[in-house]
Amino acid sequence: IYFREKEPYRLQFTNFIAHVAQVTILITFFAAISIDLGVMMDFGWSDFQLGLFLVLCNISLLLSVLLVGLTRFKSYKKHKQSMQQKAEKLEWAIGFSANKFRTTFASINEVSVPSSNVLLYHYTSFDLARMATSSGLPAMVQFGGIPFTLRQPHQINETEHDIFNNNETSIQVYEDIDKSNDYPNSVLLVISLPRILLRPLKGYEDTKYLCYLPLAVLKAMRPINPINILDVKPWTDGMVLLPPTSILRSYQMKEEEEEEAEAEERV
Repeated sequence: IYFREKEPYRLQFTNFIAHVAQVTILITFFAAISIDLGVMMDFGWSDFQLGLFLVLCNISLLLSVLLVGLTRFKSYKKHKQSMQQKAEKLEWAIGFSANKFRTTFASINEVSVPSSNVLLYHYTSFDLARMATSSGLPAMVQFGGIPFTLRQPHQINETEHDIFNNNETSIQVYEDIDKSNDYPNSVLLVISLPRILLRPLKGYEDTKYLCYLPLAVLKAMRPINPINILDVKPWTDGMVLLPPTSILRSYQMKEEEEEEAEAEERV
């Protein structure tokens, strides 16, 4: 009973199977005592019949576990494939008009954003965008969290561009990110978060459209079950990230060739 109520395992089905196994062991133990004492003879059961019954019970339990395990594995594999497709999907938004942006984000807000949440926009590079959709979006050192703007791409100004156009991007440098191909502001991530978790961006408190998600909140959002994370390595490496489940869409805003030309101009 204590084992059943404690539920020591992360998955509910594992707890159920563990409880059934405990009951099976208990029945087998008392059946062994019954055979030793000859109690089952009073019920018309021979030792062979009782042993056969116990074998069938244990085999049934084993087959049930294997069947459910195979079903869950197939479901998990399908779920991983779906996440892989979502992580690799980068929607084209180069040349979108203001009206196109307004109607697109209005549709997303209506379908995918609950009333307690707000639609946020974060600009990043190609490499970090791929990392964000497969593992999570890393926090930024200089802001002590992740900055966002509430304004859509056709509304933002140079100040907002400069905020996201900073090379000091993550709390911890991740070795799998190729900085030579790290073009800032190339990808727009559309994110949904509870409004109550956000704070005015430090140094920009006078604006009504710049905010950030604090580092302490990000740490509290660390998922217990990583089933919805395609690549958990950054998490196990100790990085602080926003889970990819908060990212609704990712849009390519610039071509890599265009970013190369702009980078050369800055040099």
